[in-house]
Amino acid sequence: VLSAQLAGLPRDHDVYGLVHGDFEVDNIAWHDGLATAFDWDEAERSWFAADIAYAVRDLLPDPGALLDAMPPLVGSFLAGYGSVRPDADVDTRQLVLFSAVNAARSLARLAPVLAEDPSAGASLAAAASDDPAPSLRQRLERYADRQRTLVLELGGLLATRS
Repeated sequence: VLSAQLAGLPRDHDVYGLVHGDFEVDNIAWHDGLATAFDWDEAERSWFAADIAYAVRDLLPDPGALLDAMPPLVGSFLAGYGSVRPDADVDTRQLVLFSAVNAARSLARLAPVLAEDPSAGASLAAAASDDPAPSLRQRLERYADRQRTLVLELGGLLATRS
């Protein structure tokens, strides 16, 4: 479903170009009212909607809800983005699609890490066994489960609302 929908998207300069790839609050600094983005190591050529979906993910506990209504904070973000890139045409359906695509990409990056032998680094875990915080592996497994759920749920929504 996701591949088919991506294949149908245009790649003209109004919707596709250089994106940050990790566009979030901790990668932006403000000085005298001007924003400076940094940490460009994940920059690539992609759809602007992909970068936006990544940037607003923390504002969207349920990205599928965008198909029904635009949350005010997301609308404000899109208005600000549009003031800098006025030709960018990003709609809520694209944000849902790219929320799913971004989740699939996260899963793909995590797969080799989670495929490693979990006993690797066990001595470090044993040294911190009195630490009540969940292990990094447990957090990554939960994150992967959430990304898998997003891919399946959003892909299903997009398929049924085509």
